[in-house]
Amino acid sequence: MGSAMMLMNNYVKRNGLCRVLQMMCAPIIAVTIVGRLISGVHWITDIIGGILISTSLLFLFSWVRVRKI
Repeated sequence: MGSAMMLMNNYVKRNGLCRVLQMMCAPIIAVTIVGRLISGVHWITDIIGGILISTSLLFLFSWVRVRKI
C-alpha cells in the first residue's frame, strides 16, 4: 500500500484526487496493523518488524526510482 501511495503521483494527474487517494490509503494501513494485532495473528514484535522492513524497502524503492537504476 505504501508503494501504491508513492506511485499515485505518476498515474493520477489531478493533484487533488491524488492527495485524497493517498489519504485514503493511510487509514487502510493503520486498520490492517491494528486488526492483525487484535485478532492475534501477529505479535507486536512481528508488526514492528514488518513496519521497519517495509519502511526500509519504501526508502530503497524511492531511492532507486529517483536514480532510475
